[in-house]
Amino acid sequence: MGRPCPRHALVCTCYGESMAELVRRLQILLDDERHARLEREAKRTGAPVAALVRHAIDRVYPPDQSDRQAAVHRLLAASPMPVEDWAVMKQQMRDELSDPAS
Repeated sequence: MGRPCPRHALVCTCYGESMAELVRRLQILLDDERHARLEREAKRTGAPVAALVRHAIDRVYPPDQSDRQAAVHRLLAASPMPVEDWAVMKQQMRDELSDPAS
């Protein structure tokens, strides 16, 4: 899946693939109305139509989420964990994230 792109952060996804990684060509036929919608969005966002199509595919048919779902199930099934004062815990997490040695 792509990552947020500063240029199109609110509307599309930039794909980290180089042209060499995009190896499958797909030809589709669209009616005028669908094509016009894609063209308008491409013009509005500055994103290529092909990137909009890839983004739509990823939204409707996401990559396999089984690993992520399994992690969620393990987390939900875990025993309750003692939690310190939220302010203290939040600061500890910030400290860990900002520590370059971590």
